[in-house]
Amino acid sequence: MRSSAWKLSRNFSLLVYGLMIVVLMYLDYRHDPPNPALTGTATYGHNVEGEFEQNVSRTVTELVILYVILRPWSYRHSWGRSLAALVLFFPWTCLHLVNIHVGGATTIHGLGLLFLEAILFSVILVSGFQAIRKLKFGLE
Repeated sequence: MRSSAWKLSRNFSLLVYGLMIVVLMYLDYRHDPPNPALTGTATYGHNVEGEFEQNVSRTVTELVILYVILRPWSYRHSWGRSLAALVLFFPWTCLHLVNIHVGGATTIHGLGLLFLEAILFSVILVSGFQAIRKLKFGLE
């Protein structure tokens, strides 16, 4: 039972993460819909037309890339794959966090990427220590 629950959480946790980000972006987009009357600097911090759809497509693309890199169904060498994902996504995350005049949906997307970076860093630490322990003590 424990093994199957672990496999389910390992395989679908990224999908749950992506769904949570999309729901939060949708709620923000509904709370602050695009207002065509706003122009120039008045649009700063507000959602613009198509922002939600762009961020959903980015999130889906990021999840596909993460699944290809991390391969959560196979836990072998997870620290290396997590490190590769962290290195790949770090500049992308920085790019999203530097944009200060974007709407709430894009801000949520950027914060979601920052949260993802923290999770990847945690996975690197935990699985890296486990790999070192395995090598040092010959544990399987």
